[in-house]
Amino acid sequence: MVSELVSNAIRHGGGDAEGRVTLRVEATPTKMRVEVSDEGTGFDPRRLRPRPSHSVGGYGLEIIAALAHRWGVARDPTRVWFEIDRPQRDEPILPAPSPPEAH
Repeated sequence: MVSELVSNAIRHGGGDAEGRVTLRVEATPTKMRVEVSDEGTGFDPRRLRPRPSHSVGGYGLEIIAALAHRWGVARDPTRVWFEIDRPQRDEPILPAPSPPEAH
């Protein structure tokens, strides 16, 4: 997910006057937040539309939306962020696999 945001910022944002893109990661006991910012013109996330199945690329924010617990876009500078809730100590990171069906 981080590489999707960084790639999008480099490809579409252009960075600042020196081509820089900023990555910020914050971890608390309950969540992890990742922000990628650039000085590009930004975009309206409400205009995202599903891509045709034969299309190449353009799925980055769809991936973010599907995997993150929360995500969004801010401006000045353009900042795209996502948050993932951190599992509690007793909580498994991934759900347990279903037992195989008997035949």
